[in-house]
Amino acid sequence: MRALLLLCVLLLLSPIVLAQPALYFSQQDMQRAVSSAALIPGGKLLVCLTDGTCLLLNSTGGVEWRHVFVGASVERILVAGSLAYLVDSGGVLHTLNISSLGGVSSQRLLKQGEVGVGIAALSGDGRFLAVVTKYYYDASSKYALDRLVVYKVDEGVRVFERDAFSSAVLVKVFSLGTWENFLVIETLDTLCHLCELTDNVIEVYKLGSKVQKVSERQTGLSRVKGISGSYLIVQRALDNSLLLLSLPDLKLVAEKTDAPPMRQVLPLADGFLLVSEDYNLWRCSFALDCRELVSLPPKSLVAQLASYLVVFSIPEVQVLSLEGGRVARLASYAIQWDIAPSPPSLALAGEGSAAALYPSRKLAWLRLLDKSKLLVRVLDREGRPVADATVRVVSENFYRMVSSGGQGEVLLEVKPGSYTVEVTKEGYSPWSAVVKVDTPCYNLTAVLSRVVLRRGVVTVRVLDTKGNPIAGALVSFEGASAALARTDEQGYASLELPLGEYQVEVKATGFRSGSIGLKVDVGGANATVVLEPQVSWVSFLVEGIELVSVEISSGATSIELNASRGLSVPLERGVYSFYVSAPGYVCRSNVSGSVLLTGDGNITVRVVCESAELLRTSSAERVVGELSSRVLSYRKLNASVGSVQVTLVNGSVVDLAALSLDKTVVVEFFYTQCSGCRDILPTLRRISAMNDTLVVSLTVSPYDDYAALSAYTRENNITWPVGWITSSDILRKLNITSYPTVAVLTNGEVIFIGIGAKPEEPAQEGATSLLEVKPPSVLSALGEFYTPATLITVGLLLSAAALLAGGEHAEEETESGVLSDTAPLLALHDSLCSPDSEAVDQDAAEEITPPWESWEE
Repeated sequence: MRALLLLCVLLLLSPIVLAQPALYFSQQDMQRAVSSAALIPGGKLLVCLTDGTCLLLNSTGGVEWRHVFVGASVERILVAGSLAYLVDSGGVLHTLNISSLGGVSSQRLLKQGEVGVGIAALSGDGRFLAVVTKYYYDASSKYALDRLVVYKVDEGVRVFERDAFSSAVLVKVFSLGTWENFLVIETLDTLCHLCELTDNVIEVYKLGSKVQKVSERQTGLSRVKGISGSYLIVQRALDNSLLLLSLPDLKLVAEKTDAPPMRQVLPLADGFLLVSEDYNLWRCSFALDCRELVSLPPKSLVAQLASYLVVFSIPEVQVLSLEGGRVARLASYAIQWDIAPSPPSLALAGEGSAAALYPSRKLAWLRLLDKSKLLVRVLDREGRPVADATVRVVSENFYRMVSSGGQGEVLLEVKPGSYTVEVTKEGYSPWSAVVKVDTPCYNLTAVLSRVVLRRGVVTVRVLDTKGNPIAGALVSFEGASAALARTDEQGYASLELPLGEYQVEVKATGFRSGSIGLKVDVGGANATVVLEPQVSWVSFLVEGIELVSVEISSGATSIELNASRGLSVPLERGVYSFYVSAPGYVCRSNVSGSVLLTGDGNITVRVVCESAELLRTSSAERVVGELSSRVLSYRKLNASVGSVQVTLVNGSVVDLAALSLDKTVVVEFFYTQCSGCRDILPTLRRISAMNDTLVVSLTVSPYDDYAALSAYTRENNITWPVGWITSSDILRKLNITSYPTVAVLTNGEVIFIGIGAKPEEPAQEGATSLLEVKPPSVLSALGEFYTPATLITVGLLLSAAALLAGGEHAEEETESGVLSDTAPLLALHDSLCSPDSEAVDQDAAEEITPPWESWEE
């Protein structure tokens, strides 16, 4: 325990080890004094000189764009997105598209009587420009006054003015800045130098087509101001007290009265950094709880660079970290002076870069490097480019192997860091170096010396797992040299290679690739590579029977396996046929004919087996047999019926009796709110998959409109036709009062009526409906059958229904597995409380009409 405690204390007392950021420092002396400068997106610097020349410098200090503004120097540079706004001393606004570097558009800001432009600020969205122009109150005035002007940039028009002639008098503007789309200014309404200490006012305006003042607070003259988050910090010049004001309402949040005089404010996520007049760095929270962090060099300026601080001073530039509330020095860069040293006059902070002006011509520029360009030139001893050399660039998290091409050069984009660069070329000595990439562009030259290569004969034989040679295999060599070869009919590949170590990789169609290491000496080298075949897995899923026999044949070779519900077999590349059989069953699958297996994928063979005896029975017998076991009560009969016309949801009118002349028609009578009707759906789904069988579901409810039937069909996955009875006569003739009721028609006769439904047992996991393997669609077959000729047939079904009701001309055989054999059909009306059948008022179903007509009871 004591040892553990001691270890914890040592860890707490040990210095914090901080990773040094990848930085690039440069300094540049301009030909003339700098009038303004700004950092812009992309790590570039826009600099304007006093002679009217403006330059766009890239990350290496190169000039990407140059323009000369004749007659005036640019005093202010404001950036919003891809646009830079340059305000010159003559009161002209120049607009530059930084991304395209196209032409410069210009417009005059001053109007008659105005003599110059002072400070300027741009709204957060770049739509409004606020400037302070200079003018004289009258011809006798000795001192110019300030006028606050707001321009709508895209239209070039003034949308706001305030000056000494306004109702709210303005004489002088001390500072101008923006927060989001608000303008924050410090003003005075009288010409009184002594009054500044007490009467200065901070005001906030909402920028827009109509500029409106939203708040103001009298603070007196401020020493420094800064914005962080939604707060404004102000130090009063009168007593050095710090005020924290909320934006945009300028309410007092906190106040500190014992602060030292400050000269710089920088925002933090949780407060502010302040640099005092005696060059100490302070950190203050939003509650103005301030503490001193570290002393800075005299006459220095501080700028933020991502999460770091950059301190620009006369002798050097320092990079500081504030991790964990502690200040740590990460790096420093010396300032080179050709003239007398001077302190920085301007510090700039941008996205990924910081810069300072010393004091008028020297620029010091520091950039965070997230990527660099590595240029590798490959030359021989005479300085000629070496073409097609192999260049490998490797680091802990980077690997790239490329060719030097015809020019002998390789250009890669890498992250700053250390890399090992290796260059090889047959006939040249290998070359390597470890480099530290720490500049935006890093140039490296590899000089190769010619050598006389000694060679050895290499023979590689490629076999399969049975020892048979593999012809046409691709053998690749990588190492002291690079080469390719293919095996002959005996599986051999032979060639001469320079002495050295190689990695050999072998690929062949239908086989998994293989690789070995090989060393070539004067005596050559021999090796054998055995490739395993690529296989495809064939899975057999069997339904309808427990055990089947599966015969797999390819050419003259065949194997026979037994599959119990499921079987998976790995097969090598080739053409295969599959035959499935079972005694007393007829089996069919979703795979017919021959199948080419390449080893690139797997296949599934779905097998459905049906009893051969059942298949030999007629379609009608199969339907009746299936329904007999699934309904609560049924009766068999043989009664002729007349025409039974119904309307389907697609709008067509069909005659079910006519349709039954060449197929078995199963008619379900139901309504959508019948809970027991859903129990018969699995049985109908199986029947609909039988050949020469048509299932039709007809609602008896006048409230089942098109929307109700469509929803019912979709929710219950009904794939057969659904519609309405056009008349309740069929219900009376067949004495149908409980639901669901199913009737079987064949050759225009009703041969079976079943009432109610037994709930289905849950299906076994993995079982598949026969519907999945039935090729034709019931709906498409029905659509082809509905022709004008078939719709003409009428008469039979109604007559048969009348016979059923009367019983005089029909032969009936009453059977039931649930009710008494002698129970009359009307007795089923008493089963209303059964969950498996439901009854509706027969009178409510009288004369049902299609839903696109008015329903009437």
